[in-house]
Amino acid sequence: MKKLLFLAMFTLASFSLVAAQSDDYHKNEFFAGYSLNRFVENGSASGNANGFNAAYVYNINRYVGAKADFSGHFQSDSTSFLGTTFSSRSDVYRYMGGVQIKDNKKDTKVKPFAHALVGGGSLRFSSRFGGNNVSSTRTNFALAVGGGLDIKATDRISVRVAQVDYAPIFNTGGIINAVRFSAGIVFH
Repeated sequence: MKKLLFLAMFTLASFSLVAAQSDDYHKNEFFAGYSLNRFVENGSASGNANGFNAAYVYNINRYVGAKADFSGHFQSDSTSFLGTTFSSRSDVYRYMGGVQIKDNKKDTKVKPFAHALVGGGSLRFSSRFGGNNVSSTRTNFALAVGGGLDIKATDRISVRVAQVDYAPIFNTGGIINAVRFSAGIVFH
């Protein structure tokens, strides 16, 4: 009886190992790449900031994943007038989480995706005029809704050809509208 019980447990354990190995989708996904944040005011572009975008996705099943996303964008400007220099710098950081919808089947070559993310957005502004420095930092609610396209390069690497997000930050003085464009490499 003990041998039969042992054989049954061994068979069940072996079956679960084989089933786990036969997953036809990647469980984890890491993205890193360049990002451009385009600020939009009154329906027209009001400035660009270059930066980065990084994300991690744990795929719950073949189609749905839990996503953590972090991005940073930086913009600086400097002007001289009558021997006095005025310079300013703005930084925007977003740290969000949410859901990604994507067909993560391993042998799929072209993978469009969509995601909805919520979290925080930190705005940092500093300026210098002559010997005077002014700076402020605000953190508010942020979201990103969008999607993109990944193309498989190898079994473990894809190229994120494009990702476009509507990514506003809800500031106390109103909504700071932005569109975030990203591209880079996805590791599976």
